[in-house]
Amino acid sequence: MKKFLCIVFVLIFGVAALSACGGGKKLDAEAAFQSLLTEVTYAKELTDLSANAPYYFENMPQDAEIKLYRASGSSNTDQLIMVKAKDADGVKAATESVGKYLDGLKKQAQLYTPEEMQKLNNAVIFDSDNYLFVCITEDLDTVHQILGD
Repeated sequence: MKKFLCIVFVLIFGVAALSACGGGKKLDAEAAFQSLLTEVTYAKELTDLSANAPYYFENMPQDAEIKLYRASGSSNTDQLIMVKAKDADGVKAATESVGKYLDGLKKQAQLYTPEEMQKLNNAVIFDSDNYLFVCITEDLDTVHQILGD
């Protein structure tokens, strides 16, 4: 039993040590957003709808800053979203709001553009510090490379 507890302790300590080592590199959210906007391949050109973004998201924290870029036309779901929240609770609330938004997009796609469902089901949702990123595209490798996830 002592040997088992010793192994468990070593594993827990090892995971904690590795986590501490990896935490030194922070994501530059603005630079990541620009890279996602310019380096990722989208099916159509994205249009900046940030000024109207609050209307798209239900229960988004009032103090959240939202950047929303969507493909023009209703037949394509490609988009890039970045939400800057005040704190961890804001990121959690933004994640829930974006989840409801994506559920709505999926319902629409099932009815009108089922060919878009794969992109919606594979949407990249990533948070770092007080930022939440959502990227819907077929170019997932580039998205993951930029975000480092």
